[in-house]
Amino acid sequence: MILQVNNIQKRFVTASGAREVLRDIAFEVAEGEFVCIVGYSGAGKTTLINLVAGLLQPDAGEILFEGRATDGPSLERSLIFQNYSLLPWLSALANVELAVAQRIPDARKSEVTERARRYLEMVKLGHALDRRPAELSGGMRQRVSLARGLAMEPKLLLLDEPLGALDALTRAELQEELIRIQQQERRTVLMITNDVDEAILLADRIIPMSAGPGATLGEPVTVRLRRPRDRRALNFDPNYQHARKQILTYLLSHGPGHRTSTVRPALQPLAFSLQPSQEVA
Repeated sequence: MILQVNNIQKRFVTASGAREVLRDIAFEVAEGEFVCIVGYSGAGKTTLINLVAGLLQPDAGEILFEGRATDGPSLERSLIFQNYSLLPWLSALANVELAVAQRIPDARKSEVTERARRYLEMVKLGHALDRRPAELSGGMRQRVSLARGLAMEPKLLLLDEPLGALDALTRAELQEELIRIQQQERRTVLMITNDVDEAILLADRIIPMSAGPGATLGEPVTVRLRRPRDRRALNFDPNYQHARKQILTYLLSHGPGHRTSTVRPALQPLAFSLQPSQEVA
């Protein structure tokens, strides 16, 4: 296993007292695997991925990367944020070059540029190398951010809801790009999202997270869908339906307020079928 998270806990101290965010979080990620953690907004998903990235330290438990305890950020674990985090005075190419230069400080300038250009072309931005972030759409900025993370060629790519701020059409387009790049690069990926269908489309395994405070993880769900995946065919695939039901069952029974009530509603996804007399013109 390239990543092992062993029973970590995290709390934050505020003016109103200590607030437990994560409780007994444990999971593993194998090399070459695409794992999604899916849960409610505010549950602590970003806190968890910041812990894996080394930007935060757990209060208890340990995080092992390649068998060694993490004690801070590492260029082997590249984190792509939801808010792009690009330097506004640099072009798309220069933003990626800066990351590559950090990763391989002894490389010649031509080598740095060649790698940066290659990954920008991989995310279909070869025509916008000289544009600054203000000259790019939101989707294009996120492509630059993705190219920057990939160009560092990390052993583990961490995605912090990178598509969450995009409109539906752009989000779908970038999901397809992530699928293509994952198949091409075979990169190990840990992604957090609150979109169940996005997780099923992208991941090999999905781990649902309960709502906070004191969020925990449910049993992993293996996505038994062949790659490459066609979103148009998913709804008709029983493996998709089974995975979606497993994830939603956990999330609905561990949602906001689940600790304050012992009564669990028996919620099931509804299936609708239009009769001939009900057809919509």
